[in-house]
Amino acid sequence: PISYMRIKQRQHVAHVSIEQAEAMAVAVHRGIAERQRRLAAAAECMQQVAALAEEVRAVKDAVTATLANYDRLLQELDDNGYAPMLAEAGEEGCSRSGSSRAAGGTR
Repeated sequence: PISYMRIKQRQHVAHVSIEQAEAMAVAVHRGIAERQRRLAAAAECMQQVAALAEEVRAVKDAVTATLANYDRLLQELDDNGYAPMLAEAGEEGCSRSGSSRAAGGTR
């Protein structure tokens, strides 16, 4: 036969185990909530990065189009014989302003 004291001791051990299990469940729940918060923050950051990447692509496309237009205009000027006059005028303008950019220098 099991004594009364033995039953009380086992009851106490079971009660402590239940409390420990409840405490672990609370800790796990908090950990899950924290991970969910971090995941939500990471998802927001990824959306911002995607938006910035789209803006960078748009700027790159605009710069590429502008450069293509400049190339086309310069080719038209060259085809029509204006390139030597513009180069000469550019060199004169640079020498008057004191800039050496036309000669490959910097201000």
